[in-house]
Amino acid sequence: MKYVFFDCFAGFTAPMAAAALADMTAGGELFSKIAASLPNLGGKICEVKRCSMEAAIAEFSLNCQSERITSDEILLLCNQTAVGKYAHLQLERFYAVRAEARSIKPADAVFDLATELPIIASAAFVFETLFSLEAEKIYVSKILCSNAHRLGENGFSPFTTAETIYTCKKYKLDTSASQIEAELTTEDGAALLASLGATIKASPLGNIIKIGYGAGKEDFANTPNILRGVWGDEDEGAIVFEAELANLFTEFATMEA
Repeated sequence: MKYVFFDCFAGFTAPMAAAALADMTAGGELFSKIAASLPNLGGKICEVKRCSMEAAIAEFSLNCQSERITSDEILLLCNQTAVGKYAHLQLERFYAVRAEARSIKPADAVFDLATELPIIASAAFVFETLFSLEAEKIYVSKILCSNAHRLGENGFSPFTTAETIYTCKKYKLDTSASQIEAELTTEDGAALLASLGATIKASPLGNIIKIGYGAGKEDFANTPNILRGVWGDEDEGAIVFEAELANLFTEFATMEA
C-alpha cells in the first residue's frame, strides 16, 4: 500500500506541501498549469503574472483589483482548475473544513483574494499529485505549532490561529509546541491534512520510493523552514527484528553483533 508521509519539523502549509510534492515528482510544470487555469471571475480581475516552483518554494506574483472572494466563487474556481474529479471533490472538502473551523456555513465564508489564489493552486496540486502517486494513506509527524505571541494593534495575540488549533484538535492531528515567533502551521495547512484524513506517525515504514523537500519563506535562526515529503510502499521492504535477552549467558552478553 503506497503512502505519503509529511515530516513537519518546521510546520505545515499548503504551499510547502505543494513544493515538497513538486520536488518529489518534478511537477513544477503541472503546478504552473493549475495556477494558470484559475480564471478571472466576473468583476474580479486577478492576473497570475508569474508562478514558479523555484528552489522548492511556491512563488506567486499576482495583480488583484478586488480584495474579497466568497466561498461560492472559490468553488467556481475549483471546478475550473486543470485537475481531475478527485481533486475537485477534495477541494470542496478542504473548504468545508475551513468553514467549520470558522463556525460558519461554507456558503458564508469570505476570504482575501490575493492570499487565497496561491492556496487554491497549492491545494489543487497536492490533491492531484497524491492521486497520481496512488497514495492510499497520508501520514504526518507531530505538527509543529508556535505558542509564542505577537504584539498587534489590539494587544498580544498568538501566532497560531484559533482555526488551526480547532482543526488539529477536531481531526486528532497531534501538535508539538515551539517558541519560534512565526505562524508555523497555518489554517490552510491544518485543513489540508484534515481533508486528506492524515494520521499521525513517527516515521515512514517499508520501501521509500522518493523524497522531496518544500521550503517556506521564513528564515529561522536554528531551524530550516522546510517540509519533508516521503513517498513509499508499506508492503515492501519492511523487516522487523525482535529478540528477548532475558536469561542470556554472561559470556554471550559482551559479544558484538
